[in-house]
Amino acid sequence: MDDQPNSVKPSPPAVEKVTRYSRQAALAMELPFTMAGAVVVGGLVGYLLDKWLHTSPWLMAIFGAIGFIGGVREVIRRLTVNENGPRDGTKSS
Repeated sequence: MDDQPNSVKPSPPAVEKVTRYSRQAALAMELPFTMAGAVVVGGLVGYLLDKWLHTSPWLMAIFGAIGFIGGVREVIRRLTVNENGPRDGTKSS
């Protein structure tokens, strides 16, 4: 007999659906920070190098572009891994 007679246990497909939607929501909230963070870090490194080497604004632009490219690559990598599962051949649980 159940400990809680009126408890409602969700069916496995419902649990999988909720899990999938919550992972998608978490990814959607994470990706803008990933993209912006890469650009900010790259631009900051370039800015500091510009101040040190007196090459303003060239290194900030170059490192900002490198940060942008790195951010785009990271977003694409996370979306690809999310759709196809891990790349090492194991199944995610």
